[in-house]
Amino acid sequence: MSMFNQWDPSRYAPDAFANFTATNGLNLGTACGLMWAAQLAYEIDITNSPGSLDKVKGILGKMTMQFVDTIPIGGFPSESERLFPVLTRISRVALVISGHGAIIVAFAGTDPPRLQDWLLNFGLRPSATGVSQGLHDAAALFAPRIKALREKNSGLKLLIAGHSLGGSLGVAVADALHAAGCEADGVYTYGMPRAGDPAFAARYNAALGARTFRFVHGDDLVPTVPPAAGLTPLQHVGFLIQCDTGSSFALTQRSPDTSSNEPMRDGDIVSGLAAPTSLVDRALAAIRVLTRGGGVVDTSIAAAPPRIRHHLQDQYLTALGSPPLGFT
Repeated sequence: MSMFNQWDPSRYAPDAFANFTATNGLNLGTACGLMWAAQLAYEIDITNSPGSLDKVKGILGKMTMQFVDTIPIGGFPSESERLFPVLTRISRVALVISGHGAIIVAFAGTDPPRLQDWLLNFGLRPSATGVSQGLHDAAALFAPRIKALREKNSGLKLLIAGHSLGGSLGVAVADALHAAGCEADGVYTYGMPRAGDPAFAARYNAALGARTFRFVHGDDLVPTVPPAAGLTPLQHVGFLIQCDTGSSFALTQRSPDTSSNEPMRDGDIVSGLAAPTSLVDRALAAIRVLTRGGGVVDTSIAAAPPRIRHHLQDQYLTALGSPPLGFT
């Protein structure tokens, strides 16, 4: 992962899992801990940063959680490879940690400079199971290894978490595990895009919808894509929990059932990337960051369009009551 998603260790809250409970039901303390796990998954970059694993282990120690393993996959072709054969094949990694009665599998989202992530994003053609092809191919490789870990830790709850693209991948993995006779006890996603078609959503919700919780912060752009009514109709899964910008997530925000396909904003996806009316506010935000000692990355994040800003990890953690420490 790149500097856009890697944080200084001082930003990680030691009490991230203080209110964590290993449960099948919706729990905000659990949601908070799992979002921190998803952020830690962004830190793993064994190829380009050999010390990243030691960094993660050190942070987990302060959180009173244990490092279990990383699960790297790679080498399977993307849907785009036949058109662009020079592109690198898709590769992903899962972070596995344990503690408080649970084994947690966490997935990072898209890292802007990583071409492999965009290939997975654009592998949208439905597979035979109805989940997007890129997600299906990745989940098929992850599932056997996660199932083996579950069997070795049968006394622990299995919880799956992911931010952004990582949330969609987590849903696809939970579905693949279910097909293999291995049940995830909970699936928590944060700002995830739609993962499959209506047939997939109906089948997934019948099996796993009651233990899948889909968090959306403010006016986050990413949960609106891919468009619900595009060339291939797409449908969200699980219970929706959505909070307003600047507010906090609450149990009362949970949707009455798993049929919600919100947020539905197919008509303004492109305009949401530009947000021209907020250019002055964004410039002022960047100036405030610079004067407070922020670096280039922090400044660029502060100046991002609001619908992108709402999607970022620190925004979800703040809405869950556990903002990153120090400068944000």
